[in-house]
Amino acid sequence: MGRRFVAVSALLLCTSIGCMPTTSEPVSPAEIEGMRTDPDHQGLVVSYIGGACDGRARLAVTEKGSRIDAKVLVERKMNVSCTDVGIPRTVAARLARPIGERTVWSSGREYVPFDGAHLLTPAPVPAGFGGVNEKAESWAGPTSPRGRVVTSTWVTSRFDANAAAPDGECRATRGFLTVEIGPVPAGRTSGRAKVGTARIGTATAQVYRDGPTDDPAGWSYVWQVDHRRVELGNSGNCNEQDRLLSRTELLRVARSLQPA
Repeated sequence: MGRRFVAVSALLLCTSIGCMPTTSEPVSPAEIEGMRTDPDHQGLVVSYIGGACDGRARLAVTEKGSRIDAKVLVERKMNVSCTDVGIPRTVAARLARPIGERTVWSSGREYVPFDGAHLLTPAPVPAGFGGVNEKAESWAGPTSPRGRVVTSTWVTSRFDANAAAPDGECRATRGFLTVEIGPVPAGRTSGRAKVGTARIGTATAQVYRDGPTDDPAGWSYVWQVDHRRVELGNSGNCNEQDRLLSRTELLRVARSLQPA
């Protein structure tokens, strides 16, 4: 059997302080957390774990017959020391036509994307939540390491995009405003307390409080939309002085959610 080579291209990443060499590398299967479609089913978004030294990323897509092959390519700095921390990232690409009945593959594994038509977003988005981050929760088929990967849950978090101060310290914000659609991932634990119910449309939502009664650390609402679990929550960033939404304010946001 011949030797197998992975193509790696050398680039230069240039900033105000000069240029440094980078490589354009494919993201490994272990770093891909899942995928979703765009609401119109003619786009693909991949959720993956990136690194502190990552540069630009792109999603290379090949469409042939009944199959779509997707590969995440990331520019990474060479010969530099980077913090060993995983950072959730996403990259997107538009397709020539809607996915339809076609299957999606990456690095020899089949992925079943989350249906982007189920995404919900506040209308309008409350002040202080201009930044957006997305993350997938998936499970893999038990038959083999290369079994089918089903993205069952999608999490969209909004935050203050200007929260980082010049010295790297956090400043008080409204925290994270998170919409999670799909079942609770296995193994997740919760230290919150159920404190009541509320009406959201025709559904009855369960209301939860994080933290003690006299000093709540956040609120969340959980309900069903067309048999899908929806959770809207507001939690702190990294500052105890975060000005979180009140229970009533968060309920107004929950009632404003509409298809993305």
